[in-house]
Amino acid sequence: MSLQPQTAVLTTIMPGMLNRCATTIPTSRVFSGSGSRLREKKLAAAAAPIEPPMCPVTEAGAAAAEEEPPLDTAFVLLILNCKKYRSKALYQKKTWLPNLPPCIPYYHVIGDPKITTAGPVFDEVNRILWVHTPDDYVSLPKKVIAAYAAVVHKMPQIQYIFKTDDDQILVNPRFFPVLLNIVTSAIKPHYGGFVVDIKQAHLSQYHRIHPELPENLPMSQTKYCSGRFYFLSKDAAMNLLTNAPAIRNEFFEDYAIGKYLSPQLKTHIQHIATNKHFTDIEKTDYCPTSSRKAAK
Repeated sequence: MSLQPQTAVLTTIMPGMLNRCATTIPTSRVFSGSGSRLREKKLAAAAAPIEPPMCPVTEAGAAAAEEEPPLDTAFVLLILNCKKYRSKALYQKKTWLPNLPPCIPYYHVIGDPKITTAGPVFDEVNRILWVHTPDDYVSLPKKVIAAYAAVVHKMPQIQYIFKTDDDQILVNPRFFPVLLNIVTSAIKPHYGGFVVDIKQAHLSQYHRIHPELPENLPMSQTKYCSGRFYFLSKDAAMNLLTNAPAIRNEFFEDYAIGKYLSPQLKTHIQHIATNKHFTDIEKTDYCPTSSRKAAK
C-alpha cells in the first residue's frame, strides 16, 4: 500500500489531546519537492553556534532534570542518537524538529549503561530519553527496544510511535500531518515505512560499511521497514516487547523489528517512500570544523 495523496480530516483519538492537531489537510501536492527551502534551513542552522554535548545522567543529582512525560499523548517521535554524535541532534533541533505538529513530542534516545536511576530517564528540558544500554552502533537493537518499553510504560495513552535517526532531515513539512491522517483513519495500520523485502536468506556484508559489525551475519527471509523512518502502533510495540530478549541479540535495529513483529501485525504494512521525504544530514551541516576544512 502506498502513501497516496488525499484530502482528509484529522479525527480525534481522545478528548482534549489530538484536538490541538486537528485540521483539514489538503494533500494533493503534499509530496512536491522542497530542496531549496531545505538548503536555506541548512545554511541558517550552519550559521548558528553548535552547543556542547550533553553530559550523561550518571549521578543522582543529574536526574533532577527528569520530569514525567506527557501522560495524555497519543503520539511520540523517537530519534536514535548517541553522545558521540550529539551535534547531529542539535542540528535537527535547529531545523525541522521545531515544526513538528504540537501533538507529537520528540525525544533523542541516548544509551548510558552507568545511569544510576532505576529505569529510563525522560529529560523534558533537553528532549532526551536516556536508556540503560550501551551507546554504540552494534547496540541499536538494545537501545530501541528499551525506548519502546519506556514509552509503553510511561505513556499510558500512546497510540503510535514514530521512529527515525539522528542523521535525517525532514524535507517535506507536510509529512507528519498527512501521516496523522492515515493512522487516525479507519485503516489504522500497525506498521509502516519503506518496505524492504528479503526474499531469500543470506549472509550480510554490511560489515564492509560498518567494520564494528561481525562478518557474515545471517539475514532471514522477512519484510521490514527501513530505519530511516518507520512507525509502530501500540499493539505492535507491545508485541515486540514480548520478543525483547531476541531483539537485544540482533545487530540490525530495523531488521530486528520486522523480523520479530508478529505476522498478524504485518499483514498490511503501510508503504511509505521515506527516501522522498527525508534526506541524510551532511557532515558539514553538523560539524563546523568539517565545513571550514572543505572551504580550504
